[in-house]
This record gives sequence, C-alpha cells and structure tokens, in this order.
Amino acid sequence: MACLLLPFSAQAATYLKADATGTGDGSNWTNACTTFAAAFSAAKAGDNIIYAARGVYTIAATPTATDGFRLYGGFRGDETGTPEEMLAARDTEQYQTIFTSDKGTRNFQWVHVGPGAAGSFTWSEIGKLDKTAYPVITGGTFTPPPATTGDFDCYYLLAADKYTSSALTVNQNIDVTVDGIWYIGMSGGISIQAAHTNEAVTRHITDCRFIGSPGVVMANANFGGTTATPAVLVERCQHLHFQGGCVVRGYGRRLRIQDCTFSHLVRPAGGADRGSAVIYCWGGGYVDVIGCTFSRALFVTSSGSEGMATYPPANCISWEAVSAINVTGCVFTNNLSYSQYGYGCTLVGVKNGRIEGSYFANNRLEVKPIATRPYSLVVVSPGYSTLSSYVSGCTFESNTVAVTALGLTGGTYACGMIGTGTGKILQSIYNCTFADNGFETVAADGVTPILSQGVLFAENVATLAGSRCGIANCTFTRSAAAADIYDVAQFSPLHNSAFPVLNCVFTRGGDSDYNPFYADVPALLAVRNSSVAGLSTPPAGILFAGLDADPVPLAREAAADGRNVVFRPAANMPALRETADIASNSESEYIRTYRYRLPGETTWKVLLAGETLNGAAAVPLEDACGTMRAFGAYTRGAVQALAEATESGRTLLLRSDPVKLAVFTGAPWWQVVPTNGTMTPVTVSGLHGATFSRWVDTNGVTISTSATLSGLVLTNDITIITAVLSPATVTLSFNLGLYGV
Repeated sequence: MACLLLPFSAQAATYLKADATGTGDGSNWTNACTTFAAAFSAAKAGDNIIYAARGVYTIAATPTATDGFRLYGGFRGDETGTPEEMLAARDTEQYQTIFTSDKGTRNFQWVHVGPGAAGSFTWSEIGKLDKTAYPVITGGTFTPPPATTGDFDCYYLLAADKYTSSALTVNQNIDVTVDGIWYIGMSGGISIQAAHTNEAVTRHITDCRFIGSPGVVMANANFGGTTATPAVLVERCQHLHFQGGCVVRGYGRRLRIQDCTFSHLVRPAGGADRGSAVIYCWGGGYVDVIGCTFSRALFVTSSGSEGMATYPPANCISWEAVSAINVTGCVFTNNLSYSQYGYGCTLVGVKNGRIEGSYFANNRLEVKPIATRPYSLVVVSPGYSTLSSYVSGCTFESNTVAVTALGLTGGTYACGMIGTGTGKILQSIYNCTFADNGFETVAADGVTPILSQGVLFAENVATLAGSRCGIANCTFTRSAAAADIYDVAQFSPLHNSAFPVLNCVFTRGGDSDYNPFYADVPALLAVRNSSVAGLSTPPAGILFAGLDADPVPLAREAAADGRNVVFRPAANMPALRETADIASNSESEYIRTYRYRLPGETTWKVLLAGETLNGAAAVPLEDACGTMRAFGAYTRGAVQALAEATESGRTLLLRSDPVKLAVFTGAPWWQVVPTNGTMTPVTVSGLHGATFSRWVDTNGVTISTSATLSGLVLTNDITIITAVLSPATVTLSFNLGLYGV
C-alpha cells in the first residue's frame, strides 16, 4: 500500500541496454531490451517510461510519442533503488546513451570549415580547410573533432550513410520528457507537431546532445496563448557540429530555451535565410532564451531575395511574426555572420523584448553596405513595424564589423554594435558597456562610413519616422583613440525625436582627445551628467550639460561565473556621482521603459519622447551587476560601486595646465591610497617642449615647485593637483618680399 502513496515510484520502467543477454522483455537490466524499437514498443504497452543505459542505438524509423512518454538516458546499466534514486545516480557524460540514424557503416566524418585564406568568407571556400574521416563514435562513445585553429573555424558532422529518421515526433497535447540522450547524425530532431492547446502541459527536453542533428522544432499551428507556462522547455542541452538550417524553432505558444550550448553550427549559402538562424522564432508566440552560450556559429547569407526592408536574416537568434523575445544571461563569442547583400546579416535580431545581462565578444559581422543603410552586430526591429526593446546590463567587447566590399558609389552608410533596423523602434539602453569594438572599411571617393563602437540609432524609413532612443548609465571605452570611430551615432536626417544620453562614461586611451558623438540632427541629441574624457572641442549643435572632462580610469572585471564582464571605476572622479536619477516608467514581462530626474529638480521626465509619464512613486534601479543604486548618488556608467579600495580610500587626481601637455611617471595621473595614506611620488615632464613651472591646488595655491610631487597625505575623498607648464616659445619669421615694411 505504501507504493500507492508514491505514484511515480509505482510506475514500472522499460529497460534498454545494448549488451544485455537476458530475455529481452525490458523488465530489468539483466533482461533489458537491446534495441530502441523493442523498448519503445514495450514501454507503450506498459507505463511509457524507458531507462536507457550507455550504448549506441540505431533509430531506423521515427518514433511517435504517446501521452506521458518518458525517456531517460545516462544509466550505467546496473542501478537499483527507487526511481528517484536511480535517476539521481545517472551520469549522462560518462555513460553516453547514443541514438543515431547511422545505418551501421559508421561512415560519419568531420568537415573542418572556416574563412578563406584571404579572410573572405564565401561558401565556395568554406569547405577547403579539411575533410577527413575522423572517427565520430569510438568504443561506444562520442569522439570530438580535433581542436580549432583560428577565431572562426569549426567542425560539422557529415553523416553520408544514414536513415531518414528523426529523433521523435510529438503530436497534439502530448506530455513528453526526453532526458540525457545523445542524438548523433540524426536526419531530424524532436518535432513538436500540431496545435498544442493544453496550457498545463510542458514538454521537457533536458540534458540532451544534438550532434550533427537538428534539435527541437515547434511545427506550425502550435497554440498561440500568452500563458507563462512554456509549451516546450529545452534545458541544459548541447547543440553541436550541425550543418544546415535552424536547430531550435519556436512557433506559437511559449518556448523556453535555458542553459543550453550552441556551437560549431554552419549555415551554407545554399539555404541560409532568416529561417536558418540557430534559434528561429516564428508564429506569434513568446520565446525566452536564458543562460545560453553561442560560439562558432558560421552563417553565409544565400541571396538577395529576402528583401532588405522586411526581415533580414540573423545568425544566432532571428524572428518573424513572433510576439516577443527575451534574451537573458547569454554569451555570444567567436561567431561569424557574412552577407554580400544590401540588407546584411546580423548576429542577433530581436523584435519586441529584452536583451539583459548578456556578453558579446570577438564576434565578426561582414557586410557589403548600400547607401543610407545601417548595419549592426545586434539589431532590434530589423523589419517594418513599430516595436519596443529594452537592452540592459550587456557588454560588447572586441567585436568587429567588417566592410569587405561596397554596394554604393557615393553617400553614407553606418555600422555599429547595437542598432535599429528599418522599422519604427522605441529603444531603451541602460547599464551597458562597449569596449574596444572595431571596424574594417573599404576606402572609396565620395563614400563616408559612420562608425559607432557603441549605439547606432538609425532612422531610414520616412514612412515610419518617429523612432525613439534613450541611453542611461552606460560605459564606453577603448584602449586607444580613433578619430573616425564614435561611441554614439544618430544616423539619418529623418530623425524627429529627442535623443537623451544620461549618466554615461566615455573614455579612451587615458586622456586621448576624441569626439564620441555623431548626429545628423544634432539639435535632438542631449548629453547630460556624463564624464567625457578629452572632449576639448564639443561638436556643434548637440546639447551638453553637467559634463566632466577628467578621464575615468576603469578596471576590467569578469563576473564570478565568467559569463559577463564589466568595467568598474578604479578611482573616484569629480562629479562621478553628480547624476540624474533613473527609474522605471513602464514595466511588463518583456519591456521596460525609463524616466529620469535631473540633479536639483523634482520633476520626472520620460526617457523616450512621447511616452506617458508614470505618476507612481519612483524606485531606484539596479546596476549591471545587480547592485541597487540610490537616488541622488547614481554612479556614472554601468557599475554603481567603485573598486573596493577606492570606495574606502582616497583618490589623488593630477591635471595639467594647459591640458594635454604633461607626462606623468612613477604613477599615473590618478592613484588611490588608504585614508590618511601618503601618495606615491609622481614626476611630471612636458610635451612639445613645454617646461614645468609648479604644482598648484584647486585654489591656485602653489604646493611644490619640484617636478617630483611627493609626501602628500590624502585625507579628502578627492585631492586635485594641477601641474602648471609653460608651452615652448615659438619664433615666427615672415618674408614679406617686395611689399614688406
């Protein structure tokens, strides 16, 4: 009777073990079925549960699940105990349960692909690196391919001799769990078929590997309800070494993809369009992509037939007619997207929704631009529509947008890291970091590229004019100045909405002189309460207020889990916490908009022009690390807390007069010591023949006339000392010729 109180424990599983020698009825490990077909048939007649031990099993025909089907792999093959104890004892990595469509010839091979020798990435060159019949399954376990040799090469599995079978078909309203199976060289993945109207049921695909195989596909007509319960949950799966179209597709009701890995995925020119993204979102539903990793995804756009103004393709995440997308805590590294057509091919394209806490590093986008067109690594609103997006806590580091050829003979185009497409977009960007992103361009007379290593706010469709963008508490940094690379670009004369930038940090190569801002309609761009290093000549027409020109030193800091990076202020700077207050204005599951209150004011304003102001009480928001901020003391940039020693210590800031004539040795232009600590000695020398005169405090009082400043005990939060220099004397002589006097 006790078993009746535990219905899960009372269920009898069918056992599957490749080397079992008993009766084969599936009643236990000794008498386990030795083929999946036999186990599947026995499970249907029983409690519809299969325990599958390590081994290689050929799937010659596609199985169709019945309601309540459960398939668990990763067993050693001799476990005992309750179902809960047996499931907990599994090790899916050590005891690989491999399902394959291979006909038994083991004629699988690795194909090594990557950019061509000249750096170009065309499909005619992609397969030239190597094509060798390395073993894929050895001794009943998966054999990984050799190591990669560059930033963007990868291996995909070529399975030449296999059945046309798929992993599993799941029909309408069927409750299914698949857990711990290795699918290698399957012709098809797990297909979720027909309308799914039972909102209480979630199909679970957990801890599986799809190697050279499609993954999970929600087919047409899945129910488009808005319930928070996902119709399909794909969790802790690995999708590897696949060549072809998408590996996970959402259609209709909510799809959640969580803690999955997508790597070594190749989409060739023969079929790579918007439906070939690693994750393709289609059909009016909701898609959550949480904690996933995307690496070495190679995408070659097939043709120009997609139409540059509708839904351009994307490499990792793409959408068409989906309701909303949430991308949270994901990592995108070493992915390459290539297009030689006017619409381009972005890395991630997101409709309504959020991108939060995600890390984009060492990705490459290759494009052939046409006139007036924007191209960005991550694009929100890539098609015609009015869409809202929220991007927060993301870092873009060392990515490249490369122009490999030109599709225009004159005019301008623009490239950026995060940008808008051809639709009407309402975009809020908060707590993001942009570091050392770069560009490669092709020079041509009459062609002007506008390059932004940060935000590219574009408006290039007159019929949808009215896009809006606001930026708050972001960090923009490069290790070296680059006069032709901006941090924020407002591209197109069609803009007609205010573009506020608040509480940001802009710095490059110490105190390099550069301009971080580009605006085609400068009167709409307002930069307030930000630290802008080296902006000695502000561009005309842009509103600037509350700026500080001292460079903010930044310390690169990896998150504890290694899945993101922030740049934390390493020293306290004047006005670093003289900022606007930022609060949420509207909040929904997929969208957040903002309001702000300038220092010394009581009135709140919306960050996005035209939005209705929320009259509810404002609450401070978090920073990029999840630390709560406080009204009246928001730190500029993406991170609230300064470096630990800085928060409790004292900062010495050195300036020069005139600016940019001093070189400091012994210590940089800033240093942090404990309270009442003594500074490290600093020696100043002049550039361009300038000579040192004296050190003065902020009141002009001489501190020292020695070129080496030393012995100061720092008691104030910030001590500012200026090195006064005398510029070199220049003697000019003029030959006025015959008419000289």
